[in-house]
Amino acid sequence: MARLDFLDVGPGGEATLLRLPSSVTVLINGGPDGTGLSAALASRLPFYQRALDLVVLTDPRAGDARGLEDSAGRFSVAQAADAGMLHPTSEYVAWLDALKQHGTTRAQVRQGDALWLDGQSRISVLAPPQELYPDTSDTTTATNDVILRLETPGLQVLLLGAADDLALDALAGSGQSLAADVVAVALPPGTPIDPQGPLGTVLAMAHPRLIVVTNAPGGTGAQAALRNASTLAPDEEAASALNTLITRVFTSGSISLRGDANGWTLGA
Repeated sequence: MARLDFLDVGPGGEATLLRLPSSVTVLINGGPDGTGLSAALASRLPFYQRALDLVVLTDPRAGDARGLEDSAGRFSVAQAADAGMLHPTSEYVAWLDALKQHGTTRAQVRQGDALWLDGQSRISVLAPPQELYPDTSDTTTATNDVILRLETPGLQVLLLGAADDLALDALAGSGQSLAADVVAVALPPGTPIDPQGPLGTVLAMAHPRLIVVTNAPGGTGAQAALRNASTLAPDEEAASALNTLITRVFTSGSISLRGDANGWTLGA
C-alpha cells in the first residue's frame, strides 16, 4: 500500500513524504528546520531507515529548504532535484553546498520533465518553463517555483506549492492536464482560497475531491495563528464553490492518505 503524508513541520514551511509499495521513498521540501522535519518523519519512517530515493526542492526559500539541507546529512539521498535560480540566494547556495558535501546527485528540472519513481509511478514537472521568468515588477520568488503532478496507481496529486498568481495563470493556460484527485497548495496561515482568483481557476480545472492546504514559506508568528481562526467560514464557502473538501495542516496537523489501485482513504 502506498502512503502520502503532508507533514506538519510547523508554521513557515511545508514537507510532503511519499512511500510506495516498491519501497521508493520521496521527500518533497523539508520545512523550515531539521528539528521539525525529524520529528515529523520519526513517526512515519522505520527507525532504521537512513536512505531517501529522491528529494525535491520546489521553493528555494528557507521555509522549504532548511529541512532538506539537514536531511542531506541525516539520510543517504540517491537523487535531488530543483529548478535552479537565475540569481542564486544564500539559502539556495546552502542547499547546493549540502548536496555537494554529502555526494548527492542533483538534477535540474523544468516543465516537460518526468521523474519516474518505479514502473507504475511518476512525478511530472508542470512548471517552471524551460526558460525561467526573469526578474520584473510582476514576478516574485514563487513565480519560478516547481509545480508537480504525481501519478501513482489509483491517485493523481497536483502539488502547487506556493506558486504565485503569474505562475498559476501560466499553468492554467499551458494546455497541460491538471486533473487530480488531490491538490496541495501552500498558503500562509489564515489565507483563504479565492475561487475567483488564479488559484481558484486552477482548482476548478483540476476538479479535486480534496484540497490540502499546507504552510507557505514564511508566515510564522502568533498573529498568523490568530488569523487562522477566521478561515473556517471562507473554507466552507470555497469548498462549496469548488465542490470539494478542504483541510489544512495548520489546524489538523499532518494529513495522511493511504491506498492503491483499488482506492485511497484519508486518515492514518
